[in-house]
Amino acid sequence: MPAPTKRTPVVSPLTRSPAKFKLESDPVAQMFESLLPPQQQLSQAGLQGVNAGDITPQQVQALQRHNLALWVSGSGIEVDHRPFDFDKHRYLVPLYMDRGREIILMKSAQMGATIWVLLKLLHFGLHNDAKSCFFFPTEDALNELSKDRMTPLINSNPELKRAVQASDTLGYKKIGNKSALYLRHLGGVASKDSTPFDMIAFDEVRLLAAADISQARERISHSSFKYVIQVSTAGYPNADIHKQFLRGTQNFWHSKCNCPDGVILSEVFPDCIAVTSKGEVYYRCPRCKVRISDPQNGRFVPHNPGAPVQSYHIHQMLSKFITPSEIWDAYQTTDNIKEFFNAKLGKPYVDEESRPVGDDDLMACENPDIQWEGKATHTAMGVDQMSGNNYVVIAKRMPNGKKRIVHFEIIDNSNPLYWEADKRMSPFKRLYQLMKEYEVDLCIVDAMPNANEAMSFAREFPKRVFVSWYIEQQREIAQWGDRPKYKMTVRKGGPDIKFKHSVMLSRYLSIELALRSVAEREYEWPHPKALVQVARNPTSGRYEPLHIFETHFYQHLKAIVRQKTVIDEVTGRFKMEWINLGLDPHSVHALNYCNMALERLKRQPMFSFG
Repeated sequence: MPAPTKRTPVVSPLTRSPAKFKLESDPVAQMFESLLPPQQQLSQAGLQGVNAGDITPQQVQALQRHNLALWVSGSGIEVDHRPFDFDKHRYLVPLYMDRGREIILMKSAQMGATIWVLLKLLHFGLHNDAKSCFFFPTEDALNELSKDRMTPLINSNPELKRAVQASDTLGYKKIGNKSALYLRHLGGVASKDSTPFDMIAFDEVRLLAAADISQARERISHSSFKYVIQVSTAGYPNADIHKQFLRGTQNFWHSKCNCPDGVILSEVFPDCIAVTSKGEVYYRCPRCKVRISDPQNGRFVPHNPGAPVQSYHIHQMLSKFITPSEIWDAYQTTDNIKEFFNAKLGKPYVDEESRPVGDDDLMACENPDIQWEGKATHTAMGVDQMSGNNYVVIAKRMPNGKKRIVHFEIIDNSNPLYWEADKRMSPFKRLYQLMKEYEVDLCIVDAMPNANEAMSFAREFPKRVFVSWYIEQQREIAQWGDRPKYKMTVRKGGPDIKFKHSVMLSRYLSIELALRSVAEREYEWPHPKALVQVARNPTSGRYEPLHIFETHFYQHLKAIVRQKTVIDEVTGRFKMEWINLGLDPHSVHALNYCNMALERLKRQPMFSFG
């Protein structure tokens, strides 16, 4: 019977197609046999020359130091007051067996991953003189996990109960005489101290700031172990955990069917759902039409073999505790399709309604009858800066009201194109030239990180260059420093100084205005392939001639989505914010500054500046 009528999700593909392979007749049995250690592990345990089938109980204890799966299977560990059982979590066996230095797990909710991480950290501390740390996004989750999950785990195993000191605090567990396990709220003051670690794990990576993760990773810099684990439910494509997953081996679980390569149920959902005439819901391969009664009968297959780190993906259709009917009902009734794909399928998802600009919008703004201009008059310029380079958008308002982008440039001081006498120059030097070449009437330049150069640039062109800051919670779309109503102060170095030619922009409202102007076809620009500049290729990292309006401007405008974030669940208070999809969209900010400059130059602005 054909699968039920499906919704039409907009989901970014996760990987390229895997190499063909053939599932063995009983891969699960072979997986459990793999709990017996290979000769390499026998040698590491001092058991050279011993056959796996001849291992004594005493020798097994020695092997458990090196084999987490073997230790857990014979440890008497209880999870939520029930004996640990691999049979209901067979997809986790390879993770328990993985001894790689960096492991990334992109998952759906409630799949046993947190217990895996805790046991891996405890096992590591129990059998090594080392320190480890488990980082969490919130302090409440940290305390809950310590009391409700970790303490019962420790008490269920005599070896751990003897080793872990009972008087330890919630965030610190001393294991034996020389090892310790820390639990830290990433973002709290304590998490940013200089405590060195040998193994670190991050839970719910999608809720953690990338800068905080990078800072925390420095804690293992001088360790001889350097183990890193990142675990999270999926979020947005090419961001947070999905970005990390893509740089790894991309192990997907292929459930056994009659196809030679099996089937990844999460990749063919909802076509893998079938319903009988009596209303029974079951999984079925959409290619060979075989009913899949046990999705856990399968194995992981790497879609990016040879990658430097191990990455895995698991979804709720593998769970023994969640029925096909529950999955299908959740899909049919959800009012949050993104959460369904993230929490049920473990897949990144972006709702196109949250993406303000798409391919159709960009193509609709292309005007093949106009050209990129080397010089122009009465223009506005927007500059987004970062260390070493500036993104520049220059536009002018046409008699018909259209906003025409006449120039786009990436000024990179690592690009030999901008060197003088084989020496790197400040990217701001080019800005001075652009002000004259395009007779810029008004420019808005990002204030940070090079505040001194931005201020000097503004002073060189008084009343024509404004330095800008984003204010997250600002209600007004813009507050201009030269308006009497607003007397703003800019902090530079230590003392405060008054700077008249500055503008405070609401990040959300100003970007929303700029991108809506593109989506509503208020902008136009020449054909993107007519603009070529030597720039850094985002893929290869090499400097080469590129159609930068396509490779950078277009990609940046599509790499930002709006998100409603609940601040207080009791009152329902929320905020709107922009989320970047895997890259910093500098072109968006340059366009935003240019758009605000154009609006100020209008005789009849569409909003009040104060």
